[in-house]
Amino acid sequence: MESNEILEQLKAKGLLKFKAVNISDNKAYRCYIESDGNIFVYAHNKKRYGWRFNEEQFLICYTPLIPNDENLQWKKRLKRAVNLCRESGLWAELAVVWDNLYKYVTLDEKRKIYDMSWDNREATIAYCKEHYPFMIKTDKDGKEYLDTDYIWELSRCELKSMYFGYNNTEEKEQIRKAISEHRQYTIPRIRTTYDVSFSYNPERNRAFYSEEYKDCGNGHYYLALNHSTAVFCEDD
Repeated sequence: MESNEILEQLKAKGLLKFKAVNISDNKAYRCYIESDGNIFVYAHNKKRYGWRFNEEQFLICYTPLIPNDENLQWKKRLKRAVNLCRESGLWAELAVVWDNLYKYVTLDEKRKIYDMSWDNREATIAYCKEHYPFMIKTDKDGKEYLDTDYIWELSRCELKSMYFGYNNTEEKEQIRKAISEHRQYTIPRIRTTYDVSFSYNPERNRAFYSEEYKDCGNGHYYLALNHSTAVFCEDD
């Protein structure tokens, strides 16, 4: 369904409050259709502040979500992540996880398993062995455990475009060349709104991207899937 059709459907049902995904950062935002037809998009964690768009401007920047359609958006991110990894050769083991989630698991089911894992470890392993055996691994002592990549942060598959400041295009091109040539490459620090860094290890086929608060060793950490896109890993 096209974005304008979804928006018309929301209006027809009187659903003035809804969520939409920003096309540039792939994050969901709360939205409100005002009486004059303009659409107000709330900034994250804000009750009053945000941005106002007319309908045409809004549809250029955002994709409205049908209520309870988070599963579809999640599946799209999973598929994109798998394709990026296959094209770049990075994070092949995680591409398997995302591909299994895409093919066999719903978002509600993933959340159910996550909640189960906190309440009863043994029951969770038994349930996954029956329904999703690919989620179960065995340690060196022969003990079975749940592969938490299927339910923790990486399973959300939150993608974003890496940003390296004023020299963004050139930096990404250098990363692309390094990956294609299997040549180690590091960007120790570039200051944007964060202190940004990047590293690529060809021997392990892994790459990392981070956005740390200025002059601080903490921030947001990602796995780089290619020269341009990263997936959220953790906050520290």
